[in-house]
Amino acid sequence: QEPHSAIMAAFSEVCDRVIQSDDYDEHRRTYIQQTLGSDGRLLSKAITRLSPILADEDPPPDGGNTIIHTRNETACAKFKAACKSFLRTMSSIQHPIVLFLDDVHWMDVESRQLIDLFHLDKELSNVLLIVSYIDGEASSLRGMSVMDKKSGSVDIQLSNLDTKAIQEMLSVGMGCNSERVLELSKLVASTTRGNPFHVVQSIDALGREGLLTFDPVSSAWLFDVKKIQKAMKIDDTVIDLLSRKVRHLDPSAFETLKIAAFLGYAFDRSILFEVSCTLAQEVQSRSHAGPASSVEDCTKAVTQSITEALYGSFIEKTKAGYHFRHDRLQSYFCSLLDDKDKEGLNLIVGLTFLASDRVDSIYHATVHLNRSSSYINDNQQRFKLARINLEASKYCDGKSAFTHAAAFLRKGLSLINSSAKWTDHFNLAFEMTESLARLELINGNIEACRQLTREALLHGKSIEMKTDSLMLEVKVAFLQQERITQTENDDSFDTADRTLKVLGINIPGKVSSRHVLLKLLKVRRLLALKKDKDILCLPAMTDRLKATAVKVLFQVYSYNMLREQGHRYVYAALVATELTLRWGTSPFCACAFAIYGIAELSIGHQKRAVRFGMLALKLQDQIRCRDTECPAVTLSLSLLLHWQQPIREIRDPINDAFRCGYQTGDKCYCSYAALLGFGLGFYLGDNLSKLEDYMRFTYQQIGGLEEAEFFALWLKPVYQFVLNLQNQEVSCWRDATMLTGEIMNEKEYMCMVVGARNPMMMMLAWICKAMLGYYFGYYSMAESTYHDMDSIAHSFRYTLSSPPYYLFGALAFYERYRETGQRRHLKQARKYKKLLQQIKRHGSPNVAAYMTLLDAVEASLQARSSTATLFSKFNDAIDAMVAEDWPHMEALANELAGFAFVEKKALFEAEGYFARALELYEHKWGAHAKCRWLREKSRQALAGWRTQGNAKSNQKLLSDIIEVSCEDASHEI
Repeated sequence: QEPHSAIMAAFSEVCDRVIQSDDYDEHRRTYIQQTLGSDGRLLSKAITRLSPILADEDPPPDGGNTIIHTRNETACAKFKAACKSFLRTMSSIQHPIVLFLDDVHWMDVESRQLIDLFHLDKELSNVLLIVSYIDGEASSLRGMSVMDKKSGSVDIQLSNLDTKAIQEMLSVGMGCNSERVLELSKLVASTTRGNPFHVVQSIDALGREGLLTFDPVSSAWLFDVKKIQKAMKIDDTVIDLLSRKVRHLDPSAFETLKIAAFLGYAFDRSILFEVSCTLAQEVQSRSHAGPASSVEDCTKAVTQSITEALYGSFIEKTKAGYHFRHDRLQSYFCSLLDDKDKEGLNLIVGLTFLASDRVDSIYHATVHLNRSSSYINDNQQRFKLARINLEASKYCDGKSAFTHAAAFLRKGLSLINSSAKWTDHFNLAFEMTESLARLELINGNIEACRQLTREALLHGKSIEMKTDSLMLEVKVAFLQQERITQTENDDSFDTADRTLKVLGINIPGKVSSRHVLLKLLKVRRLLALKKDKDILCLPAMTDRLKATAVKVLFQVYSYNMLREQGHRYVYAALVATELTLRWGTSPFCACAFAIYGIAELSIGHQKRAVRFGMLALKLQDQIRCRDTECPAVTLSLSLLLHWQQPIREIRDPINDAFRCGYQTGDKCYCSYAALLGFGLGFYLGDNLSKLEDYMRFTYQQIGGLEEAEFFALWLKPVYQFVLNLQNQEVSCWRDATMLTGEIMNEKEYMCMVVGARNPMMMMLAWICKAMLGYYFGYYSMAESTYHDMDSIAHSFRYTLSSPPYYLFGALAFYERYRETGQRRHLKQARKYKKLLQQIKRHGSPNVAAYMTLLDAVEASLQARSSTATLFSKFNDAIDAMVAEDWPHMEALANELAGFAFVEKKALFEAEGYFARALELYEHKWGAHAKCRWLREKSRQALAGWRTQGNAKSNQKLLSDIIEVSCEDASHEI
């Protein structure tokens, strides 16, 4: 079957039902157009009935001044995201969709992957997905999420019909009492073993053979069970029944059904006409049996055959053509063809499809012609078939059916004479080799991609011709290194350096700070002559080699940034910026300027950093390249513009960047945007159940991308962090601080990331662990974790400028000072506080509330601070959190105020703060484990001070009694 054919046919039916619905008007049509956007234009190529809804859509943008054709290596993700967008848009509470897909065990791999994505997508709440398969074929579906009951799917077993069910079916069909058909039902059940199709065929055979007749006089069905028992054989199979049924067919209809079965379960009438006529004429010419039949005679004969097949219930009519009543019927007729018949039919069917004007004709033509390729010995004919395979591959590529596309290219390359491939057919061989390399990368076959890329580079006649292959070679090198746990054997840098050298760019073998400084000064000299409007008006880069070099440099930056490989990634960004300023804009120039801003920020020039962050976003809007949207937006907003913009204004663009990265298959920056989305949700105090849904969705999405296991690892610590805070069944608070549970094992994870020497992953896991240690009162563990992070940062020259990181570091060391009284803890806490103050001085609007909380906590550590002072400072901190609408931080401020007032023996005030903190943790933030911990600790704190207070009161009362008694005794004496 053609890739995605069943699902796309179902989507077309959805479109028809939308158009025919009573509430389909201009308003709903506009809503669908705007919601689908570019996804609609992509899907309109596959969903034929979507075009009427999108009739007024603007043509897709041409990519601005893009000068090289960038085909994303995982563009299948874009198609899958578009399909999910289609279902989300078309379905609603008022318009739910039931998507039923039969015989999924016969579906192509791409369709099964789509079904899994639909099943895992939590946003498709108004879509009911039903799939059916034969029990015996379940092994072929192993690995699909719909087969896993843990994923939420409901398994409905459809057993064979029992005697009671057959009895009910016969009584209803015959319109008689169920007792009358009891014996017949038992006989049919024992013969067919309850197989529904077998039951229907058996009853049909009884009617055809005169054993079951209708009497119009009595208006009843007549039958004799004893006669039927003699006629029916217990070992009659469905094939036996079909064989007897076929005997009643006209020979012409019999031959037509064999050809139809060869075309497939569903077939097109016009193709059947053409093939039948061609075959009839060929048979007549070989047998010399009179003049050849005319086309009209053939058409008439096929029409009569179709009519007889319809009347005999062999086939039934559909919107697209015809299909067999059951797959067993199709397989039965197809089995009647011998290998020699199939050989000739494949060639005739292939040529018929090739001459057809159907959209999918190239696919079906190539499938049939390839089956007959072993009988083609003429080199010229094999060359033509190779070119047809190339066209079929392009068709499948356009439909994101990359497995099929790659298979066609492999077949095409095998058809070309290997000895003359690079001499007589150079252009075709080079195009197919380069395209197959790209498709192998998409399909995750990295080693095959590497070999094909090397072959293309070996035979390419010019550097310009090799640019796409050079880019692929760099990507393959970086992807292979992602699988390696140690960096000693990392040859990806050498590959990138060799590629850049071929493109005319030289990067030093070992980049030092001196190299970075000299390149920075050179770039600044170029920038000194240009204002923002001059940069935005730069011409498009016309040098293909330079444009490819900018793209390779961006890959080098991204890979080195993940592993913090010294100064190399900064140097790569500076070279990319220099190329843009000298030669003009290219698709990846927006990313280059964003990275240049990060380089300026790393040496303390915040204003310049913000300027180039804004410039990167403007260039991205101007260029309109989807492949660079996710990295450009993510880098600009997360690392540059958050210094001067409120954090809430950054959230929606980051989420949009995540969706764009997923659609374009950008595993690296899609994962980074997902992490930022979580960080922003935590920063803003989103309910943890909402954050868990977000993490589960993004984790499944990124895990669904090809070769994305490395990037999915980024999300595990934050996912487990959320689950730990929510856990209502934790028995030991120490366990709540461990990143071990449903998603990951802390020890195994840390062994892996330490072995890979990946500082970003290490820091991410340690931050989550340090915050859990603080939340559950293990301040010494939080302290040691922060020391570990400092040593990692020092070893890798890694700088983490994160306000929550500084805040929880200061809070943890304040608590350690409260426990130990050691000045070094206070000094470390003030160091983190000072770093927050620096961020505030730079104009960031996002840390002022943090500073008020730290002021209040530091005041609570001073013995001379009065209750009134603490009341004022903590209330200021709480008001600041309320103004920011950060419920989790408001809860934390109330919690800290409660413990501070317990120490001041103001128990009534402390109880009020604790009650408010518990309410916020439980109902606003959803941190159930944290709520249980605070309830337990606050009770202990309050009970301890009450017990101590009662003891002091009893001691005072006793001393008064003794004093009074002594006075009385003295008076008496």
